[in-house]
Amino acid sequence: MQALVFPSFKNILQRLKRYLILNDGYNYTNPIKLLGMYQRLEDSKAQTLDASTAQVNSIVVLRTDKDERFSVVLRKPAEAKPENMEISVFSPLGSALLGTQANDHCNVRVHGMQQTFTVTQIIN
Repeated sequence: MQALVFPSFKNILQRLKRYLILNDGYNYTNPIKLLGMYQRLEDSKAQTLDASTAQVNSIVVLRTDKDERFSVVLRKPAEAKPENMEISVFSPLGSALLGTQANDHCNVRVHGMQQTFTVTQIIN
């Protein structure tokens, strides 16, 4: 027997998944994880990163495991606008992308859902 899933329900699931990956509201309920993210952000400021490394204000072009392509801009939390694909480095996807380079793979896991992305290009 095959389950019937209405297209409108699939659309809701896709929107929910996108919201959870791009927004940073829930991500750091654990103070240790939050401190670790602040440390990564400070380390990225202190280092002289080359132009091929994702950092704050980078445009990152991604490909999903289903070969869908899209781009995001990494922003500080106060400057993030997820509706415009300008995501916080504190969001699940943003934190996974910080410090990556072209051809790197990153896995984002949110509430039991996992998505794999491949970084295809970084524009600084």
